[in-house]
Amino acid sequence: MKNKMAEQIEILVQLQEIETESAGLKSAQNEVSKKLDILDNSLDEFRKSILDQESTLDALKKKYREYESSSQMNLDREKKTKEKLRAVKTNREYQSLLKEIEDVKAKTSKIEDEMIECLDRMEDVEKVITQKEDEHRQLKDQIDDEKDNIKLKAEKSRKEL
Repeated sequence: MKNKMAEQIEILVQLQEIETESAGLKSAQNEVSKKLDILDNSLDEFRKSILDQESTLDALKKKYREYESSSQMNLDREKKTKEKLRAVKTNREYQSLLKEIEDVKAKTSKIEDEMIECLDRMEDVEKVITQKEDEHRQLKDQIDDEKDNIKLKAEKSRKEL
């Protein structure tokens, strides 16, 4: 009777160990989807930062086109004012048109400086985008490898379960 009871106790202990191991495997299975979601979210966040940089670049390009348009308008205005200069009859009109030409030239110069600054910023943003895209590819490869490892471990624990 003692043997039978000891045998049953031994079976219960083994059963308890199996249940504990099974609970651990089930917990690991539940963690797999959480880990995969975390990895995907980190990749998505990184991609969003690239998209933000690209939208900044688009805004800079739009601003540059506006500067270009303004510059062209000023050049046209300067040309028309110079043409009027030829038809001037009084010294006062002549001085007024010269002043207007100088003002337009000053505005054009300021716009051209802003265009150069805009080009520099565009170049910097393009470098950042290129760098981030390289980092994104590396991170994606790393995450894909990690996801594969997690899935292999999950499959192994599923079979073990």
